[in-house]
Amino acid sequence: MENETNVTAVKNKLWFAVAAVALILISIALVSIISFSNTQQKLAKVTQQYQPKMLSAMQLTTHFYHSLSVLGNYMVEQDEYNIVLYSDKVNDIDSTLDELIELTEKNNEPQDATQLELIRTLVNEIKSYNRDMLKLAADVKRNMPAVGIAADWMEPQGVEMTHLLSDIKAEAKISSQYEFARSLDNLLYNWAMVISQVRSYLAFRNDAAVDDIYLYLEGVKQHRNEVGAYLKTHQPELLELVEEFNDGLTNYESYLTQVIDVHGSSQWRADSSLMREQITPTLRKLTLELDELVTTQKLRIDKSNQELSAQIATAEKTIRISMIVALIVTLVVFLLIIRTRGLMSLVKLQQLQKAKIQHAAQHDSLTGIPNRAYFNERLLEIVASR
Repeated sequence: MENETNVTAVKNKLWFAVAAVALILISIALVSIISFSNTQQKLAKVTQQYQPKMLSAMQLTTHFYHSLSVLGNYMVEQDEYNIVLYSDKVNDIDSTLDELIELTEKNNEPQDATQLELIRTLVNEIKSYNRDMLKLAADVKRNMPAVGIAADWMEPQGVEMTHLLSDIKAEAKISSQYEFARSLDNLLYNWAMVISQVRSYLAFRNDAAVDDIYLYLEGVKQHRNEVGAYLKTHQPELLELVEEFNDGLTNYESYLTQVIDVHGSSQWRADSSLMREQITPTLRKLTLELDELVTTQKLRIDKSNQELSAQIATAEKTIRISMIVALIVTLVVFLLIIRTRGLMSLVKLQQLQKAKIQHAAQHDSLTGIPNRAYFNERLLEIVASR
């Protein structure tokens, strides 16, 4: 009886151990599933949000610098192919910016959303400035104010004054006046050099040309006075032409002062001023914002990687401990199974011995026929059952 009780207790312990092993295995599975799910979510954020944002922001910066480079080439070369390249770059800028905005709208990142609003504003500003640059490229006079003044006023004035000098030379009687002829030729030469040096200065912005312009202007005035003095004495009817030349020279010098002041300043090219005062500062702001956006995504990626490493390490540690516990419980179960089998064998042996003793007590040892003890026991059972 005592052995049977022990067997029952061992069986109960065995079932408890099996249940514990099953619970541990289920716990390991749940921990693995939860860890895997969290890992997948963090990896999805890194691969579907942080990395694409970082790459798009870097691409947007690159597209802008490429577009400005192409635009600069067009301003110098006036090659229409650069306009095609620029249009392609603008399309790249728009599509990349759309990708950034779409990525932010899909994910709840208020900081990124606010920053992208500023980035979009800066992008639109630069694109507007670039359109102004293209308009300036098509309008040289507006782009280079000094060239505009020279083309609209100084060149026509210079041509008119050259014609006046030619008229004086054609109508003056200079065959016997060597000194007058030399003064008139020197006046024509110095005036031609003034016009030539002005053109040189406008083309190359060479400061030395300015000195030459004023030097030749002094020659013009000197020889003009000599020509005027001669005509006043010998041919006063031509003094009207000299007066017209003087008036023209006064106008020309006023325009010349404007041209030199404008062309010698930092505002000599409107596109350069636009680039220096508007595009470059705005592009610098845009670059800083994009760099900050890239840095933010890098920090998020680094933080996610650290969290993933910690999460994986914790999961591995939990699973390892759970497996050790499961192994110990399994070993206990194995020992309980061995003990249960031993007890069950002992109980069966005792039951068999008990049956043999009872059979020997109730049967004749020689004939095997039930004896009086068996008869009495059966009789009592029959009576009890009635």
